[in-house]
Amino acid sequence: MGQQHRKVIKRRRRKQYLKRKKELARTNEVLSKKSGKSDSAEKPVAKKAAKKAAKKSAAKVAKKATKKGAKKKSAKKAVPTQEEIADLAHTIFVDRMNWNKPGDCHGDWIEAERRLKAKK
Repeated sequence: MGQQHRKVIKRRRRKQYLKRKKELARTNEVLSKKSGKSDSAEKPVAKKAAKKAAKKSAAKVAKKATKKGAKKKSAKKAVPTQEEIADLAHTIFVDRMNWNKPGDCHGDWIEAERRLKAKK
């Protein structure tokens, strides 16, 4: 119930925000018409907006390309086997016992997985 209520509140706030934004845009249009700005003043703004949009789309394309490359690289990484993890976890356990460090077997296992993934 709590999460659903939050969603309702979020939608309501979003509607209010968009309504305020629309009203602000209308008032800015009215003010610009009253001040007598010509279309020539608005053209550079349109050009800047077009340049920004072009930059954003180029950045998105580049970002997607890097994600695809990263996926291909990550697919090449070999996943450590259960035996490798178990051997390293045992080594970590023995070191932990020798140095009287706190911890448990689950922590040793996770640490072993992390080290092996970082190594490969």
